[in-house]
Amino acid sequence: MAVRLTPNMNVLLTCAGRRNYLVKYFQEALEGQGRVYCADASASAPALHEADGAFLVPEVFAQNYIETLLAICKAYKIDLLLSLNDLELPFLAKAKSRFLQLGTVPLVSGSAVVETCFDKWATRKFLQDLGIDSPKSFLSLRAAVEATRNGD
Repeated sequence: MAVRLTPNMNVLLTCAGRRNYLVKYFQEALEGQGRVYCADASASAPALHEADGAFLVPEVFAQNYIETLLAICKAYKIDLLLSLNDLELPFLAKAKSRFLQLGTVPLVSGSAVVETCFDKWATRKFLQDLGIDSPKSFLSLRAAVEATRNGD
C-alpha cells in the first residue's frame, strides 16, 4: 500500500523520543495544512515539544498501549501512524486492521513479515530461499565453532 502525504493529513509519530527532526520534516511536507502529533512514554521526549500535539502514552509493552493509540487515532482523526521504534512493530502489525477500520493507515508490514524480520535465523532462511546472499548464521556456538574449523 503506497502512502502519500496529502493536504490536511494528520500524522502520529509513536515512540517519538528525540526524533524532533522527523517532526519538522513532516510539518514541512504538510506545509501547515495537516498536523503532526507525537506520542511517547516519557514526558521529557524532545519530539513531544516540537509536535503540533503531544500524547503521553503507556510503555509499548503495556496491555493498554494499542487501545490508547486507537483512542488517539479516533479522537484526532489520524490518517497515518508511523512507529519510530521497531519493538512496537509486532503489536501494530497485529492490530493493523483495527487502525484501518478507524481510517488510520499504520505504516507497518503484516505480522508474518514482522515476525520473520525479528528472527535472524528466519530472515536468513527467507533470503536463502530467494537466492539472496546473507551473512552466515548459526543456531549454536557449537555449530559456529564447527563451521570455523571446517573453513566455512
